[in-house]
Amino acid sequence: MKPSTPIPDNDLQQWHELTLELLTAMGDMYGSPNQCRDINSILSTSLDHIKRTINFKTLAILTIDEKDASFKLANWKPASHQKQLQHQVDLLIESGKFAWAIQQNRPVAIESEKSSEPIIMHVLTTKTRVRGMFVGISAVPFEQLSATRLNLLSIISHNCAHALESATLYNLIQQQNRSLSDVVDRRNQELEYRMGHDSLTGLPNRMLFQDRIEQAISNARRHKTKFAVLLLDIDLFSRINESMGHRVGDELLKAIANRLNNILRNSDTVGRPANEMSQITISRLGGDEFSLLITDLEKVDNIISVVRRIFEVISTPFSLQGQEVFITLSIGIALFPTDSEETGALLQKSDVAMHHAKEEGRNNYQFYSEDISSISHQHLVIESQLRHAVENREFKLFYQPKIDLKTQSIIGAEALIRWIKSDGSIIPPFDFIPIAENSGQIVKIGEWVLQDACRQAKVWLDMGIEQKIAVNLSAQQFKDKQLLNKIESALSQSQLPPSLLELEITESTIMQNSDRTISTLQAIHDLGVSLSIDDFGTGYSSLSYLKRFPIDTLKIDRSFVKDLEHDQNDAAIVTAIIALAHSLHLNVVAEGVEEVVQVAFLRKLNCEMIQGFLYSKPLPADEYLALLKRPIKKH
Repeated sequence: MKPSTPIPDNDLQQWHELTLELLTAMGDMYGSPNQCRDINSILSTSLDHIKRTINFKTLAILTIDEKDASFKLANWKPASHQKQLQHQVDLLIESGKFAWAIQQNRPVAIESEKSSEPIIMHVLTTKTRVRGMFVGISAVPFEQLSATRLNLLSIISHNCAHALESATLYNLIQQQNRSLSDVVDRRNQELEYRMGHDSLTGLPNRMLFQDRIEQAISNARRHKTKFAVLLLDIDLFSRINESMGHRVGDELLKAIANRLNNILRNSDTVGRPANEMSQITISRLGGDEFSLLITDLEKVDNIISVVRRIFEVISTPFSLQGQEVFITLSIGIALFPTDSEETGALLQKSDVAMHHAKEEGRNNYQFYSEDISSISHQHLVIESQLRHAVENREFKLFYQPKIDLKTQSIIGAEALIRWIKSDGSIIPPFDFIPIAENSGQIVKIGEWVLQDACRQAKVWLDMGIEQKIAVNLSAQQFKDKQLLNKIESALSQSQLPPSLLELEITESTIMQNSDRTISTLQAIHDLGVSLSIDDFGTGYSSLSYLKRFPIDTLKIDRSFVKDLEHDQNDAAIVTAIIALAHSLHLNVVAEGVEEVVQVAFLRKLNCEMIQGFLYSKPLPADEYLALLKRPIKKH
């Protein structure tokens, strides 16, 4: 920019050049990213433009302080004249002339202490609000200033006001973006943490524990060391749940986790200093099962020392609801590399050893050995009976309704398998499903579930009752190369419209082979069948993959829903999952809803569907039909 000296009135060439230069400079003020964001740069540049237009002895721009709505000196020239300018501004405000100048929206002159040096003012305003005020002490009388000079002063003032408005808006948007980014980052971190940790105890979950074993295998192979995997199971835990309730059972699990953690933090349990306790990892695998990983073993006595300390601290009674509760543990131990060099096999063999400990009377520990049957006698019996259960028609589907939160009506159901033996005894799913998965029979059982669910849905449709039925797919079913043909067959044989079938897949299943997963999911989706990710938040799905999967719905796991009203972390996770789903244009189903306060919370977040005992337990087909025919209880 040229020196800030006024141009003579009769020099038309210089006026023409100045006008073009000012227009260019003001355009740059908007076009330059750095300048248009810097309020101080906008003010300083505007004063330089004004000084070239009119001969001012001193000049300044005042902006509004948002805290008290007052005008404050923001930029002035020369720097040594601050006190003089502030004195003049105070006088103008006290006399009311400052307020008068704000209303004029043009250059105005106010007499100063020296009549030959008037104070010239111009409000900086846009259509939306006043942004500031220009104040200058002129070196020449106001009446001697040409219209050209005053018009340029107006142009510069108006452009300065709009530049200030743009910069303020930009900075505000940037601040909001930073705040939103912080919230998103924090929620993503929370989600990622929860994906690797148990929501009840805060311990590493099965996925993270398996990852730790993989790391231990790599380190042990590299350094020729040994390690142990311990599986801990609470003896007769189901009795506590049945007699005292699941909430008390959860409190017990948390208390056990704390005691196990205290062993690792405070005790020399493996003959090492306390600062090396990082050699032990404790995890909750699920249900009433905990696991330990002890690395860099020198001798078996190190393991026995840990086990004895565990039995010691667990033997002290727990206080639950004012009652003393005594528990015992059964512990199974598998060694690397003696028993296996694979993660899955080490976990499986520690599980076998744990079941052997139970068979030996509970409250003891057992090392895995080849003498121990690979599957307990009870598991062998169940596995054998499973092979005939489909032919003997011992399986039956129960249906748990899904509720539309807006209409509070039943819009579909999840089909859940039950095994009712010929003698009338019922084997819970958690007793036979894992055995079916381990033995490979889950594929055959899953095919029957798919066919029967489609058949039943078509029966209801023929009665004029349209219900979308959700069926769970196991990991082995999903890997089945004939899966697509089996889905098509079930739909063809039942004549059920594909739009009334939904398949639920756990997030851990779909992440096992992402490329193949996308292909399989897309093929299923192309049939017109809906897809949902079951138990979302408990596995380890990559958020980057979610947008690639042709998924329609996310199901929030019941573990997050259960303590919504008490646990801020659970509430934050549920909020984040619903927001994530909606951002990806997915529907959300919250399962495990048992309390009215949970319904209110989920409705506020615009969760589309809920499922849980608050509305109905899983029902046989005839009872479910009766439920459809009567008014549902509103919440």
